[in-house]
Order: sequence, then structure tokens, then C-alpha cells
Amino acid sequence: MKKLIVIATVVSLSFASYARQKVCLGGIDMLMDTVSHRQVGKGVTLTQLHFYGRQPLDVHYFTVDLTQPGVTVRAAGAKSIDGMEKISDMGKRLSSEGATYIAGVNSDFFDVTATYPDGTIRPRQPMYSFVQDGRIKKTSPRCYQFAVNSQGVPLIGSLDFTRGSVTFGSQSVKLGGVNVESINYTGDAAPDDAVTVYTRDGWRSPYQTQFAGNCAQVSAKFAEGDGIDAGKITKLIITSEMSADGNMPVPADGVVLLGRGTGKNLIESLKIGDEVEVNTQVTLSNGTTFIPYQALGGNPLTVVDGVAVESDGSRPDAVELHPRTGIGISRDESKLIMMVIDGRHESVGVTTKQLGELLVRAGAWSGLNFDGGGSSTCYSSSLGVVNKCSDTAGERSVVNGLFVVAPGDASDKKISEIKFKEWEYTSHTGAEWSPVIYGYNKDGYLVEQNLEGVRLWCDEGVGEVLTNNIIRFGEKGGKIYAEHEGKMAEITAIVKPAPKCSPVNTSLSTWTQTLTKVKTANLTPEGEGFKVDYTMSASVTSARINLVTKHELEGAPAGMKISVASSQKAPKKISILLKPANSTAITTLDFTNFNADGTAEWIIPFETVFDIANPEVFPITLSTISIYPAEAGNQNGNISFSHFCALYEQEPQSSVDEVIIAPTPTGTDEEWFSLTGARVNKGSTSPGLYIIRKGDTIRKIIVK
Repeated sequence: MKKLIVIATVVSLSFASYARQKVCLGGIDMLMDTVSHRQVGKGVTLTQLHFYGRQPLDVHYFTVDLTQPGVTVRAAGAKSIDGMEKISDMGKRLSSEGATYIAGVNSDFFDVTATYPDGTIRPRQPMYSFVQDGRIKKTSPRCYQFAVNSQGVPLIGSLDFTRGSVTFGSQSVKLGGVNVESINYTGDAAPDDAVTVYTRDGWRSPYQTQFAGNCAQVSAKFAEGDGIDAGKITKLIITSEMSADGNMPVPADGVVLLGRGTGKNLIESLKIGDEVEVNTQVTLSNGTTFIPYQALGGNPLTVVDGVAVESDGSRPDAVELHPRTGIGISRDESKLIMMVIDGRHESVGVTTKQLGELLVRAGAWSGLNFDGGGSSTCYSSSLGVVNKCSDTAGERSVVNGLFVVAPGDASDKKISEIKFKEWEYTSHTGAEWSPVIYGYNKDGYLVEQNLEGVRLWCDEGVGEVLTNNIIRFGEKGGKIYAEHEGKMAEITAIVKPAPKCSPVNTSLSTWTQTLTKVKTANLTPEGEGFKVDYTMSASVTSARINLVTKHELEGAPAGMKISVASSQKAPKKISILLKPANSTAITTLDFTNFNADGTAEWIIPFETVFDIANPEVFPITLSTISIYPAEAGNQNGNISFSHFCALYEQEPQSSVDEVIIAPTPTGTDEEWFSLTGARVNKGSTSPGLYIIRKGDTIRKIIVK
């Protein structure tokens, strides 16, 4: 049995604010809504999607225009004693006058150990390679990185930090990396025949004790500068005698050099005061030089050459449905996509392959999976955290993140541009809508999310503007306009005919009752629905009224409308059980939210529940109505269903002369169409006018 929780108590009669698309994700057919698409800062838009169907999803992604002057992407690390910080706190801390961290997502996986072996707190570390503003924080020989160079050119690939060298006099050995630590659950270790550098950006010592007696280490200070930078030569002056326990403390103003194999030989030849050069050459796996200015790790690759990779077998959790964070780059490298998919609640999450499919849909030519689960966070400086983090406590602290940084002053509240919150709006004749207008400053920052003092007007026939800037839609679509202190904005409104409400209470006498902890229940017609009067039993634990109808909804309704009111206490829950014709499965719609006065109204678009593009879904059977009353023992109660209707889209009038004859498909005898040309199932038609084609002959028919 499929259960859907319906939480809206009052909704517009419009079936959708945006046009729904039928999409296939991981082999599953679903409907996709564009919930919102809005600018959040200079060169950055936030798009939010909702998928209906077997795998409901909420998807959030930033699209970053890297060609915008001054717009950059930056890696950020946590600043705390334990190496953990929330993405929202990172963004706020790093924003400063003249530059704002306007959008951010979590990035690398991180270790799970919170203490050193002696029990003291140690900072968490990212699992893979991490470069921030050119400074190498950590390297790992495994997996992949999202990186940008100093010119802002983005890349997703595998960076090799072992193409560099450590040189003393005539001796030169391979650089083993920076802060390669085996205390991490990744199992990385200082490589053989190399010298590995350990800095204060890592832990307080190398923790390579598994090599005790088979390695050599010394401490050193910087001859100039204060860190190891990618693609540069760093000069170090030796400050200690050699030791071999693999656990030398890293000095506050320097590094530890640890050698194994030929690297051990080089370290053993050093004495205090000697100068060593570290060359941090970085290449891609094919040997091409790429010097990262920012780099963050991830796994697995999700998109290669514009195609979602078969990545679900890359590790055990890849094929499971989880919250996910991903990064994508457009083919021309001008756009960056930073995506978060919610999971573990109403939105169930995706596999890594499905993440790749969603990145491709958003415009990615290459893509990478970042850390997911409770770490998945989508943050905007103007909107805050926009996704639903899966941890019970909300947003989780992580070790690093990826941010979009833009110039300008986000604190300037003077409005220079206005826009509608929505990018397009779909409604129907007679429905009402209160538009929300966003205000942006001269630097493109969203500084007002519900601008007051806005004047609205519409194209002729689109609608009328009521008090409080509420628009009541008319008969046709067109433009709606907004003006605020000389700033203009417009939006396209798509207006559909109002759906016809057809009551389904015509056969109350055939409905049967099953009462649990309820003495009596009487049904009477009322308005476009019915009323239930009942008396509770002395004990009301798990009280329920089941009205079994087995009523087939006529034709092919677009949805249902249910309006309820209670003179006593609002029910704890109302459940509606529906069954499509092409399945034995029952779909249960649970309604749990009521207004304070005990009233509620729900609109249920069937396209969010069934694949109504398939005519075999119809007829849909209303199987059972379950009411869970809330009155005390022996009390009387009633609930009025003033509207209990099937909704039918009203087709615009047309003439049969406007129909163009086309060849009849092979094997087809007689075809039925609506007046808009949509094919319908002749065995499940609602009352109305239809066109029938047989061969090259057409005729109109009225179904009563």
C-alpha cells in the first residue's frame, strides 16, 4: 500500500505553479515541478525541483556563471578546535565587506575519529586532497577532486601531488605528499621511497608509528613564507636531529619531514641548519600539469562527457537512496552546478547514478559526488539553509565546503532591481494569487524577500488586482507587471479554465460502514458532499469510522477537492483510499492538518499520485474513506464534507472543422480525442464533447 501524507490545509485551486514535466530518473517515471528559480546574487541562481512518484525528491542547485566579473569559487575549511563547522557559519564568518560568500555546499568526506590515541581532542580531517587559496592542506593518493586554478578554470579529475620532489644538494627524491595520515580511517600512509611533509594544517604529528625504526624524520622551519603552496618551491631549514619513531611533534612555525626508503636516506644525511627545497609540482593522472588554487575531494565520478556514469557499484552505499551533494561543470567551463538532494524523509534521496542524471539535467558535462547523508547542506547568504538536512538536529558541522564568492556590498539595502519570486506562474480562472517581489541592490545581492509598496497590474484579460495586491485570474494568460520606485518587473501567467467539480456522494445508500469505538454514524447529503453525525463509545482508543464505497470516479478526473468542517473537535486524521484500474495496489492519502476552527480544504492533483498520462490508470476507484474522530467517550460529533468532488479539466471550445486528418495508426480502428487533440480512452470518458476518428472520417459526439 502506498501512503502519501498531505500536509497542506488550504491550497490554491491551481494544480501547479509551474508546468510539470514527465521525466525518467534511474529507470523510474516521475513528474517534475520547478518549484522556484531565482537569482540569489551576482551570477548565481537557485533552482528548486520537486519530483512526484515512486521516489519523491526535493532537489536544490545553484548555477554559477563563472564569466561574471569578480565571481569566484573558493574552498573553505572549518575553524574550531575539533575541525568541524556548519556551512552556514563558515559562510557568515568568511564574508567581509566587499566580498560575500553568497552560496555554499558541503564538500569532502571526513574522518570519524574525534580524539588522538591519548584521548585528547584532535581536529577532524578531510578524507581526500584539500587545497585552499593555493595552500596545500592535505593530499591523498586516492579518488577525485573538484579544482580551480588561479585563473578560475574549473576541473574535475584526479590530481597527483607526488610528481614533485624534495631536494638537498645533489640528492633528490619524490615528494610523498602533504599531511598523508594513517590515523584517518582512509588508510593513507606516507609512501615508500619518498619524503612526506607534515604541517600544522594537519594533526600535531605524522602518526606514522607503523614505520617506527624504518623511517627517518626531522623538523624544519620556513626560510620564507609560512606554508606549502601548490606548484611552488618552498625552502626549509632543518631545526632538529633525526629520529625514527614516526611520531615527531610538528613545530608551531614549521614542518616535519618524514622519509621512507630512498627518502629515509636523504633525511638521515641532514643536520641542523641544512636547507632543503620542496617542489610541489601537481599534475593530472595523465601527466598534464594543473596547479590547483582550490581543490576539494569526492568520490565517485558521476558525470563524464555529459553522460551519467554507472557509479552505483563504486561502493556499498552508492546504490542506496541517501541525501547527496554533487558538483558539476558545463561543457564550456563557464557554468558551475552545486547540487543538494534531500533524503531520509518525504524526499527519499538518490543513488550516485541518479545524482549524475540530475547533474546532467542541470547542465553538467562532468560531475563528482561529494559527501552526503546528514552532511548535505545547501546554503545561501540571503536565504539561509534552503534544503531539509536529514539529521534530527538540523544542519551538521563538517570539515570543509565549496562557496561562491562575489564582490560588492551585501549590506547595501537600497533597491536597484526587482523581480517576481517565481519565474512563471500557472493558475486557473477565478483563482487568487498574492505575488512575492524580491528586491536586489546594485551589486546583484538579494536584500529584500518580500518587498512592500509594490504596484501591480496585468495585461487585459489576465486578471484584476484586488486589495493587498491579490490577483484574481481572468480568462486568459499574459503578463503581470510590478513597479517599485521606478523599478519594473514582469512575469508570464498561464491561465487555464477552472476545473469542474463533480460530487461523488450520489450513492450514499450503497456505502457500508465499519465502526471502531464509535456507537453510531449517520450519513446525509450536504452541498457537493455529505455529512457524518456520530456518537463515540465509552472507550475511544483507536476510534475510527470506515466508509467503504467502491465508487468508480467517472471518466478521467484531474484530481479531487475535499473541504471539511467540524462543529466539535477536528478529526485526528482523514484517510482516502484510491485504486487505479491498472494496479491492485491501494494508494492512501492521509490528511492531518486542520485550521484552528476545525476546517480544512485540500486539492489533490492526480498527476502527483498516478501516471495519468497512461489511460489505463482510469477509472480510479474511491475505495474507502476513514475518519479518526477526536471526541471524548460518549460524546456526539459531526464532520461535514461540503466538497467531496472529482475535478475535471474543462476543455476550451473548438470546431470539428479545425481538426487536421492524419493517417490512422496501424491496427487502430476507432480513436477518441478531446477538443484539444489529446487522445483519450473511450471507455473512461467524463461528460463532454469528443472527436472520434475512424480512418479518414471524423465526427463529434456528446457524452452525457
